[in-house]
Amino acid sequence: MLERIRTLSCSTVEVNDGDYQDEDGFWVCGKCGTRKEGEYEFVWGLSRVPVMCRCRTEESERKRDRMRRIQDTVKRQYVIADGMEDIEYRNWTFAADDSADSGQSLICRDYLANWETYQRTGSGLLLYGDVGTGKTFYACCIANALIDKGYDVYVTNFPSLLDKLQSGDRFRTMDRIRDVDLLCIDDLGVERDTPTAIEYVYKVIDTRYRSSRPLIVTTNLSVHAMQRADTKYLRIYDRVLGMCQIRARFSGPSRRGRRMDITPIAKQPEFPWRETP
Repeated sequence: MLERIRTLSCSTVEVNDGDYQDEDGFWVCGKCGTRKEGEYEFVWGLSRVPVMCRCRTEESERKRDRMRRIQDTVKRQYVIADGMEDIEYRNWTFAADDSADSGQSLICRDYLANWETYQRTGSGLLLYGDVGTGKTFYACCIANALIDKGYDVYVTNFPSLLDKLQSGDRFRTMDRIRDVDLLCIDDLGVERDTPTAIEYVYKVIDTRYRSSRPLIVTTNLSVHAMQRADTKYLRIYDRVLGMCQIRARFSGPSRRGRRMDITPIAKQPEFPWRETP
């Protein structure tokens, strides 16, 4: 394409084939018919300056949109890689939920739908009950949905956290526990029963508690068992129950080893205001 440069006052305009000057002497784009120059008042007087015509503006916006999508994709891949330690968790979404009408699913979907409110108030979610009944699946459904929306999420468990906290990665790990938008801790209660492990568990829960940020916890323990735990655990569970007042109880046969297309969980979860031992 033939290009030439036209200089008017302080204006340097890129002139392409088909461009023309209107009756006022402004260069006009031959494609979209909008001006490529504007006239503005400066301290030294009125001057013409280059401006983008409509088609150049639209092209620039399309380029920005493409770059934004690329950046969002890269960011999501990083967040997933950094926030989901188990590769299998990355594919667990509500699209794979065949128990969408169950009370447990509805509570989790409601938590996601009202995330901005819960994030602002620091309200967490407790998923508790029998082994293999879908607690981790639903926690990951929420986590993946929030990652897709651009939030920073960390899904982990205490055995993994304890390994990090007892290594050279402990400072970064504690910063992440404190600052991440949503922390999901899987299988509370299966950690090692040693004074050191218990102290680390308390430190993690207390750090999150003091940050006033949301927490999702899955556990095989009942609320009754957590409320009546041994003193060494009670201060941990007391903070968890305080942060996670939105609760869903899971029961029924284990779903592990099968896809999510099994019979919906029969027993409905207990809401916080209807909690029973």
